[in-house]
Amino acid sequence: MKIFIYFATLFAFVFLSALLILVIRKKGRKSHQNLLVFYIISVLGWILFLFFEDASQRLGYYRTAWVLERGKYFFITLVPIWILFIAHSLAKDGKNPGKLSYFLLIDPVVTQFGLWTNNKFHLYYSSFSVMNWSIGLLSATHIIIFFTIISVSIFYLCFFLKKSEKEMHPQAIILIIFTALPAVVNIAFIAKSEITPYATPFFFAISAYAYYKAISKYNFLENTPLVLRSIVDRISYVYIVLDDDLTIVDFNEPAFSAFPSHRLKKGNNFREIIDAYKAIFDYDKILSIIAEAKRTEKPVKTEIVYHPTEHNDTDRFFQCEFTPIFQKGKYRACILMGQDITQSKKAYASFVEQERLSSIAQMIGSVVQNLRAPVLRLSNSMENISGIIEECQNQVDSKSISTDDFIEIVREIKQNLQSQRAGLESFESILSAITTQTERLIVENDKIFSLAELVTRVEMLLKDKLNEAQCTLKTSNNCSTASCIKGDMNSLVQIIQALIMNSIYAYNGAEGLIYFTLSPKKGHVTLSVCDYAGGIAPEIQDKLFKQVVSTKGKHSSGISLYMAHATIIGHFQGKMWFTSKQNEGSEFFIELPLANSEADEESEE
Repeated sequence: MKIFIYFATLFAFVFLSALLILVIRKKGRKSHQNLLVFYIISVLGWILFLFFEDASQRLGYYRTAWVLERGKYFFITLVPIWILFIAHSLAKDGKNPGKLSYFLLIDPVVTQFGLWTNNKFHLYYSSFSVMNWSIGLLSATHIIIFFTIISVSIFYLCFFLKKSEKEMHPQAIILIIFTALPAVVNIAFIAKSEITPYATPFFFAISAYAYYKAISKYNFLENTPLVLRSIVDRISYVYIVLDDDLTIVDFNEPAFSAFPSHRLKKGNNFREIIDAYKAIFDYDKILSIIAEAKRTEKPVKTEIVYHPTEHNDTDRFFQCEFTPIFQKGKYRACILMGQDITQSKKAYASFVEQERLSSIAQMIGSVVQNLRAPVLRLSNSMENISGIIEECQNQVDSKSISTDDFIEIVREIKQNLQSQRAGLESFESILSAITTQTERLIVENDKIFSLAELVTRVEMLLKDKLNEAQCTLKTSNNCSTASCIKGDMNSLVQIIQALIMNSIYAYNGAEGLIYFTLSPKKGHVTLSVCDYAGGIAPEIQDKLFKQVVSTKGKHSSGISLYMAHATIIGHFQGKMWFTSKQNEGSEFFIELPLANSEADEESEE
């Protein structure tokens, strides 16, 4: 019956140890977990060899017991070494003990040498049984080294207690207690107290479980609180936590859906995700961004593109943010949050194309309107010259032309030629504007243009429209003549033109003043278009920058304020806002960064 109890207890211990090892391996393969697995295996080996040694002694198999004893001491000498490695890893944030590990080999080597040569030299003990034995020189050396290693381990655990967060203090104290307790039990056994030899490995087994609980809590990235986990899983962004080696530590449900599920596992390297996606990522860019975030200790935002190797697939775009995580000044991990913006980019591109087509339609209408005046001027001038020629011909035929009449005819011809020349110049200016507006289809984001050129272009394009509407544009350019903006001038001209046309439309055919003002402001320029046409209705104000809104029907400018707002932010890295009072008027503001050299000059002023 007693043997059955022993075997049942041994089986239960082996089963629980194996189960704990599987749980640890499933949680990850970091240095803490690996060392703990070796520790549990060593304690398990100690107990197994002790059990079978004791059984062999009782059954009279002394030679077998002699061999099993040497195996038992091999595991006994390893147990404190693994404890020291774990304590050192906790205290030094996972650093390798270095040359210390070579020094620790002394105890296993000396102990095995003493045991295997004991029959000849009697350096380990003079007499031995499982329950009673006499200490020799090498046995004393083993005991000293054993307790020295345990003492150093307790010192490292005290250091870990001092440097760790308050949440870890209870676990650190438990580790210190359960590291010291087996040593105290072993001292009592060595002093030949009435303690079973199974007591020491039993308490070391309990300490192994204490280490497991402490290490699980120490790895704070693997134990996200339930509420936080629920929130993280419900956000639409992809969320992946990467350690210093780009090993996946944690992720959320959207990440699990976005990437291949058989690759997205804790402990796998993020490079496997890239390879599994059959896409060409800029891997070096990812590494450099993580390094930058780690160096600056600040989040870094960027757009990452991958190009599928499949010919029938298109590029995909991710807006990503890399956030470094530090604890006690030590870099722990990097949180990658990304959103697939491919559809948004496609929708934006489609929207831009629609706006461009609308602007072309508006431009054609403007061309017809703007060309009407110079064509009419040329037509009238040609009719006048034709009448003068006919009158001159009649006078020549009747021989009644005098010198004064001839001078008057020449003067009238010169007048009409001058009128034609003015009409042609107007024609040329309008055609030039049409050409540049057409070139807007190819956006030149890096082109630098002056504010003076911008003002001239706006005034020239709106001159006839303002006259027709009986409105007056008062322009005030308070910036220096050298002030420049970087971007596509045609896009900005169209936005300002749309704002002024909105003001013209707001006056509803009545005479009115429209103010176009440019003001410098610390490396930026603020453009404003102001009118006193009664303001914007409150129900329209809330929609202006949020959706496409048009209240003018066929008189629409061709570019919505929604699109204008998006262009100012996206293409010019600027801001756009407005103020409006009902029954008074409205004012729209555009703030843009000046080109670098000019921005420096403005800042110095």
